[in-house]
Amino acid sequence: MMRKIFFLFYTLFTSVPGFSQFLDFETTDFTKPDSIAALYENFDLKDQQKLTSLLTKDLSSDVEKFRAIFKWIANNISYDIVLYDEKKKKEYQFKYKKRKLEKWKKGFDKRLLKRLIIGKESICSGYSSLLETMCGFAGITCEVISGYGRNELDRMGYGVIDHAWNAVFINNKWYLSDPTWAAGYVNEDFNQFRKRFNKNYFLADPFFFALDHYPKNPDWLLLTDKPTLKYFLNSPYKGEGFITNKLNHYKPTEGSIKLKGDSVITFAFTSNLPPDSLKKVSVDLYSKSKFSFKHFRSEVFPLKVDQEGYYNFNLILKEKGLIRIRIFIGRKLAFTYEVFSR
Repeated sequence: MMRKIFFLFYTLFTSVPGFSQFLDFETTDFTKPDSIAALYENFDLKDQQKLTSLLTKDLSSDVEKFRAIFKWIANNISYDIVLYDEKKKKEYQFKYKKRKLEKWKKGFDKRLLKRLIIGKESICSGYSSLLETMCGFAGITCEVISGYGRNELDRMGYGVIDHAWNAVFINNKWYLSDPTWAAGYVNEDFNQFRKRFNKNYFLADPFFFALDHYPKNPDWLLLTDKPTLKYFLNSPYKGEGFITNKLNHYKPTEGSIKLKGDSVITFAFTSNLPPDSLKKVSVDLYSKSKFSFKHFRSEVFPLKVDQEGYYNFNLILKEKGLIRIRIFIGRKLAFTYEVFSR
């Protein structure tokens, strides 16, 4: 599964202590491993052991070696949209035909490997498997984790296990990384993969990671207080603005809202920033047409603060049908809700 951008914009818990990359490596200078990764750009993948040696032989620490391998994969492997679409269609086609699905998968896996090695294109399983293999050559313990990936275009409350990422063991601690989503994103408007390294998916803070990843085995959340899968799928989508503005408690807690007639929706949230740091939000509204959501209104709302410390604003909604509500703080998306109004 690939992270998707809705209309060209980037796009847990109800209480989190804060979001950032792991502080363990906050002061680590990755200039050298990044330079080495750039030096071997477009290196042939037919000899992955040799490539791994070239990327890591002049680096002393495991975290630097992992960075060089991770950065090379993110910068050199493109997401294969055609293969992903084929995979989704076949899995649906053979949903109740296990033998046919298994037979198709054998051929698909061979093509997947061939396109990775020759064309440097793959889907999440290819990215994560390559990272696991190269880490093995470097003597670094790395696991492939399968689970749910969530993006803004997904229906609230629904999900399938269709994504893969990695857990890596460095300095006697497990860390989470996603080479697929670190590599770039798929632009939905043009159905094209755009390369853009996203550092937030490298040795990510597990609280941040849990915004859009939920492993098949919840132990791989690497969290003491684990959200349920139901919570993960039903909560509103949270974007970069949720993280950078240190938001935590929020209302409504469900991402899908049902209304009757003209309605006033109160949105509220708290922040760990100093009091009164947030002054306003901008809201974009989209209505569901036959094949997509179309923008029909934008508004700016000043934020009020109630007695419990919640920032809040009221949105009057008169439109009927399925409405997507995107809430921005500054230029960064904080929340996405879906409202069905009759």
